[in-house]
Amino acid sequence: MLSQRRWKIGFSVILWLSVFLFWGRFYPSHLSYQEQLQLFLFDTDYLIEHLIIPGGLAEYISEFLVQFYYHRWIGAAILATLFVVLQLLVWLLAQKHKAADVYYLLSFLPIISMWYFMTDENAMLAFAVSILFALGTMYLHVSLNSQWRRVLSVVLFAPLLYWFAGAAHFLFIGWAIICEAKLLYQNNKKLAIGGSIAALILMGLACPLISGLWLQYPIFRLMGGINFYRFPSYIPLTVFIVEALFLFFPFLISSLSPPKKNVHFAIILQSLILIMSGYVLLSSGADMNKEEAMEYDWLVRNKEWQKIIEKAEAKSPTSPFGVTCLNLALGKTGQLGDRMFQFYQNGTEGLLPHFQRDFISPLPTSEVFIIWE
Repeated sequence: MLSQRRWKIGFSVILWLSVFLFWGRFYPSHLSYQEQLQLFLFDTDYLIEHLIIPGGLAEYISEFLVQFYYHRWIGAAILATLFVVLQLLVWLLAQKHKAADVYYLLSFLPIISMWYFMTDENAMLAFAVSILFALGTMYLHVSLNSQWRRVLSVVLFAPLLYWFAGAAHFLFIGWAIICEAKLLYQNNKKLAIGGSIAALILMGLACPLISGLWLQYPIFRLMGGINFYRFPSYIPLTVFIVEALFLFFPFLISSLSPPKKNVHFAIILQSLILIMSGYVLLSSGADMNKEEAMEYDWLVRNKEWQKIIEKAEAKSPTSPFGVTCLNLALGKTGQLGDRMFQFYQNGTEGLLPHFQRDFISPLPTSEVFIIWE
């Protein structure tokens, strides 16, 4: 028993270190990018502004955490800790349905999908915090023994969860539907299954529909999440895929029969699946060109002129963002006239890039106007 506990802890530690090194070493500028696009205020009005909308509490907590991204290694540690807590909750939910310990590593797969989603610079940390709220509520629900307590928990927690975590409450509704349908089927109450499912679906839909009577948000955002993605007119399909994985994987893990032999082979196979899926998803999700542009912008904001020049000497920038930052660094160190054309200039955009309607390209350009004195 002790050895099983140790190897499970060991794999969770490996997950923490992997997430920490990824965000702290290979993808740190996306953290500083998130931090500079918000201003967290420690006053009552700012808190109330969040609490009056669905998912506002999760957004408030996430913004409190994002402000620590200013120190990028701290931001990496925050994300690593959050991901491990999510993984442990997935496993605890699977254990409530008698999952075999040998399938512990499968609880990492929903986390990898969340990891992939968070590589998008427009993905908001509020989504991960909302999922955390939902998983915690799901665990509380399944821990209740009597049916009337579980019914009461759905009636009480569904509206509260919607208001605190936004559309992530659909995870809790889906969890309650599957759990109650499973219990009713086992107790030969098949006729009650349809009514229970209909009642739970109506309760889940009622929360965003009722809130839409006085909130000025499109219904698709109330249904899909107000604060899960930066652009208000679009919710990516990845959001719903990640939610589905967090909902169904505890049941999938618990449905697998433990192998009678070759336990080590099962663990090795799961490890290979995790490594391959993680590599494929992260290599496709991580945009290193944007990371390079954000790195240059971070160096400019911190006035690290010499580091910008050293970075360009190691690899000459080709994007207008990087060239603009390099020329600014050369100008601030008095080297612009002598060394400007030692580097690729990308035409006139190397001085001032053309404006684009996104959240990335205007940053280096604005730094030129703000910092140049």
